[in-house]
Amino acid sequence: MSKFEIDLPPALASFIRGQIEAGLYDTPGAAIEDAVRRQYEADDARLEALRAALAPGLEDIQAGRVSEFTLDDLLAEVRATSRAAE
Repeated sequence: MSKFEIDLPPALASFIRGQIEAGLYDTPGAAIEDAVRRQYEADDARLEALRAALAPGLEDIQAGRVSEFTLDDLLAEVRATSRAAE
């Protein structure tokens, strides 16, 4: 296991002390380890959600279902849609 020395702002240090006093953690290290683990898991979940959201588009590209689309094309479409909504 690796060792780190960190400085925390007073509010975070107080929060960790409160978590220990409440019996949720035995040590500051355990509280910080849990926080880092949760962040790691949340980041991993966001990355998996992003991959899932991109998958249909990537499948379309691989299948050749693509067309040229420039920024000018996009702006023209947005303007036309905006005018139609008025």
